[in-house]
Amino acid sequence: MSWVEVARLSLMLAAAAAGCAMDLWKRRIPDLITWPALGAGLILSFAEDGLGGAFERGLVSAVLGAAFCGFVFGMFYLWNRGMGAGDVKLMAAIGALAGFSGSLGIAMCVGIAGAVLALVWIVVSRRVGEQVQRLVRRFRRAPKEPEPGAAPPERLTVPYGIAILAGAVWGALVQYGIL
Repeated sequence: MSWVEVARLSLMLAAAAAGCAMDLWKRRIPDLITWPALGAGLILSFAEDGLGGAFERGLVSAVLGAAFCGFVFGMFYLWNRGMGAGDVKLMAAIGALAGFSGSLGIAMCVGIAGAVLALVWIVVSRRVGEQVQRLVRRFRRAPKEPEPGAAPPERLTVPYGIAILAGAVWGALVQYGIL
């Protein structure tokens, strides 16, 4: 493992950990974490292997990894604001640091970790019935009927930075053959 690969992996895990901490503390992931990590991923990838190719290390792989993760998680952002823009930018930075081939596995690991986190969060918050009704309405495309005089229920939000950190660690362990 080259020093650049160690630096990329270290930065990826550090950015994911910092994003997780900020998401838990402030419920947002600032640009101060995401943009430098994305830039570092692009620069380190180019420094190690030049332009490279899609499935090799290099700038092309880093750009494709960032685009893939940004697109996949950006769709959740656009679909009823399922996650915040900071989550999307952090995933793009992780994609750049992991490269295209690494971003495929990491995105899958983050998605699975996010699904588990959401289910646990719903159960712990004791809002299972409400969330099931919301899901049924969404798939029926039925508008919500407000009760007269009742305040709308508070939207349940999950700090997705936890899932991003768990998925990044899990994906890195799989990518390097530890798991």
